[in-house]
Amino acid sequence: MFKKIALILALCFSVSITSNADLQNVTPIELGSNSDVSDAKTLNNAVDGLSNKVMECVKNKDAKPDECYCRYPQELAQLRNAYEKALKLHPTWRDQVLFWWRDGKHDYSYNLSLKGLRMQLEKKCPTHPSSGTR
Repeated sequence: MFKKIALILALCFSVSITSNADLQNVTPIELGSNSDVSDAKTLNNAVDGLSNKVMECVKNKDAKPDECYCRYPQELAQLRNAYEKALKLHPTWRDQVLFWWRDGKHDYSYNLSLKGLRMQLEKKCPTHPSSGTR
């Protein structure tokens, strides 16, 4: 069940909406400085905040899977703000894949596709009642 939800979430709120050709030419930016990692974590936390809500929406069948992210305007606004702030601080991150290790240890890594995130954030939310938007 969880795998199905995760797959639906990946399709609905993907932070990696790229073709295979795009992926072949991507070299992740490995973040090393504490401030860069902190900025990436802040953005990733905003992604997680909305993703958790989207997973709940998909699981409960509250809306079509590709519309669930629109049902949470506060979390969506927080994510947009975090994304814009990250790009203001790090303009070279635009459309890049970020890679960093957990707390400087090399036991757990993170990847975040800002191109996929940008593409998702550019999607317009439907204005019909099932979207949850006002």
